[in-house]
Amino acid sequence: MEQQSYEREIDLILLVKQVMEKFKTIVVVGVIGAVIVGLIGMLRLIDTYNSQKAMEPQRRAEYQDSLNEYNAEVERLNREIDNLSISIERQEEYNEKSILMKINPFDVQVGVVQYYVDTDYQINPNITYQNPDYINSVLNAYAVNVSNGGLWEYLYDNMEEPAESQYLKEIIRISEDYDNHMINVSIKSGTEADCRKLLGLVKKYFDSYHVTIDNAICEHDMLIVTESIYSTVDLDLEEKQRTNTETAKKYTTSYEEKESELSKLLTGGKPVYTEPSSRGIVTGTVKYAIIGGVVAAFAVAAIICVKILFDTTIKYEKDVEFYLGLPVLAEIPVISGEEKATTSLKRSKRKRLNQYGGAGR
Repeated sequence: MEQQSYEREIDLILLVKQVMEKFKTIVVVGVIGAVIVGLIGMLRLIDTYNSQKAMEPQRRAEYQDSLNEYNAEVERLNREIDNLSISIERQEEYNEKSILMKINPFDVQVGVVQYYVDTDYQINPNITYQNPDYINSVLNAYAVNVSNGGLWEYLYDNMEEPAESQYLKEIIRISEDYDNHMINVSIKSGTEADCRKLLGLVKKYFDSYHVTIDNAICEHDMLIVTESIYSTVDLDLEEKQRTNTETAKKYTTSYEEKESELSKLLTGGKPVYTEPSSRGIVTGTVKYAIIGGVVAAFAVAAIICVKILFDTTIKYEKDVEFYLGLPVLAEIPVISGEEKATTSLKRSKRKRLNQYGGAGR
């Protein structure tokens, strides 16, 4: 009868049973592997320990440098975050309180007043010594008072909605023309009514301060040459408003980026210095031994499995059915004391094939 040519099915239960029969071998090889790998690992750990001991001063210096760099980076980021936080608060406060930021740049109301200052000074050609001309002193007195905050304090005290001087200075311009004896006032506002009210307060301020300069320097007249209110488009104002809005957003974006950078740095933790310890040799050796033992045991078990799978000797009734294609009618039990002979007989695949093949024919 011809031998079967199809592939034999693998009996996992039988395979495991055969592997377990070699359990002692697997354990012995595992122990040997654990000892060998453990010794190799121990030698490497001892060498590393000695190297670390020799390099300890350098390692300490490197650790200190890393720690100083880490602390400096944390300090830098905290300082930048604080500065950005202050900048964001200031920019948001400015955008909220600024009068200029609330004016429509395509409908700006401009109020203009021009004063002519007259001291009635005349040159007398009949005398050598002339009386001094105080006109520049008068103009300078108004300018100094404005720059020292007199005008801004007056407006703050008399406005319906008081505004700080930094916001008033953006919408009110006072300039002196010493050549022509003029004081020029220019005001920007969002509505004509507000522009007119603010212009009226500025005129009252000059009227009230007029008496003070009369007494301090000389009598003079403040004649209004021009007074008007008109509407205009201010593209520079539009650009300034957009810039201030974008600046606030940039500050916020930078603040979030710095916060994220600091969070990542703190999550990573400070540099840690690990002193060389002989205890690591023991634990490391144990780890190496365990790994070596497990790998060796699995390797032997794998080799045994491969050997069993490629072993074509007839050992069980399934082998008879597979190789000879004959049904098994009965099985002769192994008599005590004849195990070796039976094992030797099973290993002779070729003889048994010839024997059963001849009987089949």
